[in-house]
Amino acid sequence: MQLRGLTLMVDFGEPRPVIHKSLQTLILVFRIPWIAEITNTLGEIVCPELRRLEILAPFSELLSSTHLRPAQKLSELFLVYTDSVTYDEEGALFLNEKWADSIVELLRSIGTIKHVELESEIGVVSVLAEKLEADPTLCPDVVSLHAESCPPCPPESAVRAPKRERSLLLKLEARVSERYRQLRRE
Repeated sequence: MQLRGLTLMVDFGEPRPVIHKSLQTLILVFRIPWIAEITNTLGEIVCPELRRLEILAPFSELLSSTHLRPAQKLSELFLVYTDSVTYDEEGALFLNEKWADSIVELLRSIGTIKHVELESEIGVVSVLAEKLEADPTLCPDVVSLHAESCPPCPPESAVRAPKRERSLLLKLEARVSERYRQLRRE
């Protein structure tokens, strides 16, 4: 059977593997609350034709439960941070670092990623860009990072805040592209 795309809701229960010969796009939607003490909610992913992986997760620990068999065709990673809780500045800085570390761990485990799309807090994108720039061995084939801010600014925010944020995101995207060009020159 040919199957190009599949969306899976990942919930409580015994981990089950995802195995399919022709699957090209896999979307994982984690619906597990942060209070759950679950270390592995998903079995190994064995999809040799997989090209795009999308993960929507409410907390960073769930990224480490994604185990892929080495797939040379996987080149696109799309991550959405779905936590809607508002944190104070110190808590936000801690979580941004934690999310970025989880993304780096996932990138290291995949290795073949060329395009990363991230819908997250701007702080996560900033920390991730810094980590990519600091380590030339980390996914040297990442050609592009496209980022969108999430969650959107509250209605009472000034109109300029989203424009400044978008400008910063574009600068971060440009830094990752420049990193790729520099690595290719070396």
